[in-house]
Amino acid sequence: MRALRPILSCLFLLAFLTTAGGAAGGTAAVSSPLERLKTKPHLKVLVTDSGLGGLSVCGDLERKALARKAFESVEIVFCNALPEANLGYNNLNSPQRKARVFSDALSGMVKWYEPDMVLIACNTLSVVYPDTDVARTLKVPVIGIVDLG
Repeated sequence: MRALRPILSCLFLLAFLTTAGGAAGGTAAVSSPLERLKTKPHLKVLVTDSGLGGLSVCGDLERKALARKAFESVEIVFCNALPEANLGYNNLNSPQRKARVFSDALSGMVKWYEPDMVLIACNTLSVVYPDTDVARTLKVPVIGIVDLG
């Protein structure tokens, strides 16, 4: 998985930041939540993972965002969604428990940091996300590894 992290951040940026208009963007019709973000001068991205590997995604995003200059500023926030020390999501006893734990964690992260978008830099959490309660109520775009694959 570690080898895929730079690829993930590169795909993310190629799919989004490099086509973003930023403050200098045009006035073309904007429909999807991701398209609306492209018109913002400042972007806050929440990156979450069930370990620390997502930190390398944050580093890659920062380097690429600085180089691309698609926005006046890009703030990248990393939140570890590990349920407990020495207890990962794959150790939880049911898919429903995984979804409930991640839903609670992501709800708190979004409430606390108020990101413009969320990047799930974890295969397990990307698969769990659609089954969470927060997936049905969250107002910001969420992109996971599965989406990018």
